[in-house]
Amino acid sequence: MSRSYYLDESEEAATTPHCEHEIRRSAIAAQASVDITRLKEFALSEIPHGWVLRDLLLSEKTLLSKCEFIAKVDMWLKLAGRKHL
Repeated sequence: MSRSYYLDESEEAATTPHCEHEIRRSAIAAQASVDITRLKEFALSEIPHGWVLRDLLLSEKTLLSKCEFIAKVDMWLKLAGRKHL
């Protein structure tokens, strides 16, 4: 008996390796952003008013691409190392 006997064409297409590859790629794309909500909450509650780092973090988008996050985290760490800005 052929495989198509058990599956109709749409079900068979959904289980092909190409489709599985698309699902994996979609999952990777979904993980390609960084949610900084908790970081923004920390800035709001723990960093004093008037600090540049606080204002900068609160002004950021909530979802950053991984590339954006990596580029910005270096500056955030530098600003965090300062006593008061």
